Amino acid sequence: MLERLEHSFAANGEEAAIALYTSAQVASDGRMGWDTGDQWTLLVQQGDRTFVLFDEYVQYGEVQFWVSDLNPDEVFSPEPADLEQHIYVMVTTDVGFTLYDYVWDAEDACFWKSVALQPDYQWNTRHSNKYTVPAAF
Repeated sequence: MLERLEHSFAANGEEAAIALYTSAQVASDGRMGWDTGDQWTLLVQQGDRTFVLFDEYVQYGEVQFWVSDLNPDEVFSPEPADLEQHIYVMVTTDVGFTLYDYVWDAEDACFWKSVALQPDYQWNTRHSNKYTVPAAF
């Protein structure tokens, strides 16, 4: 597990755990040792339900995520029900990147996935690596 954070998607305030896992190993310099294909999994666990948002191999790259509550109706002092809850997932590889948008649907208690950005004609992409593991890890 690389990262874990808590966020409430339910109107009752119940916290959900969002966790990012990878099969990538830590290299001797403390950085992630990318391979020709590492498994990456992003899970949301809320109560007794588990939502698998991302579960794929990523070649020479990484997965990052952001959780964002949006107020598209510009409600003054919004309540949780007034907000759109999104998890943005950026997948970078040696040849390109894709930004996914997972939107929480409170009525159906599920996440809806869409591609927010995936530029055409990607050939070669370089990116900064977010994950550096401390030496004491």
